[in-house]
Amino acid sequence: MIPAEVEQRALEIVDEWETARIGRPPADVSNTGCGYDRQTFDRLIEVKDVGESWRTWTFQSLTAKERDVLVRDPDHFWLYIVKFDRNTGEHLLYTLSGRQILDHPSFNLVPVQSYQINGMNRARLEEFRQSCEPKKI
Repeated sequence: MIPAEVEQRALEIVDEWETARIGRPPADVSNTGCGYDRQTFDRLIEVKDVGESWRTWTFQSLTAKERDVLVRDPDHFWLYIVKFDRNTGEHLLYTLSGRQILDHPSFNLVPVQSYQINGMNRARLEEFRQSCEPKKI
């Protein structure tokens, strides 16, 4: 899959997850510039797709606007990370609340050209893994 297809598939996975969670799909606000991709009655959801190897993936980038929403409203901001296995086409979904990101002792928000959350790795993300079987894309 090309990057645009992977990004689109990640958004579809989140839409499916949220539809199952609340009974309806979230609103698509990805083109509004608000700092997140999806919105429900209780969540402002930024969706990230990751196809990188667990060995080299150690941080998740955020734009300045995404970081501003996280800091301004950590009780409603959610980061959904869809981790794709490029070999099998399977995916895993990790959901982290803004509060979990800011309060987790191993995560730290570091300004670079955008912002990055350092401290990400497979072991740390396992506590945020959703209890669903990996699905083929």
